[in-house]
Amino acid sequence: MAAIFSVMYPSAPGGRFDMDYYMSVHMPLVEDVFGPTGLRSWTVVEGVRALGGGEPTFRVMTHLTFDTMADLNASVEGPNAHRAFADIPMYTDITPVKQISETV
Repeated sequence: MAAIFSVMYPSAPGGRFDMDYYMSVHMPLVEDVFGPTGLRSWTVVEGVRALGGGEPTFRVMTHLTFDTMADLNASVEGPNAHRAFADIPMYTDITPVKQISETV
């Protein structure tokens, strides 16, 4: 089973999220930090609307995929993880929701 680390940014009125910075600077940093410890792939999705209309629950969701939970843990608890987490204020003032999951 693959292990997934999801970082989800709730829709927040007036919240700042710089998608250009996120894609051109932050995600390459994530690859650099988590790649050596097992990052297999990543996906970024941007919320468009809620079902039935209205604001999406999450403005942006990023899913990082690892082959194993051990790889995921080595990445997010590793000595370089702080580099990725410390970059968050550079592109947003929205507090992310973080979740660890497994595929079934």
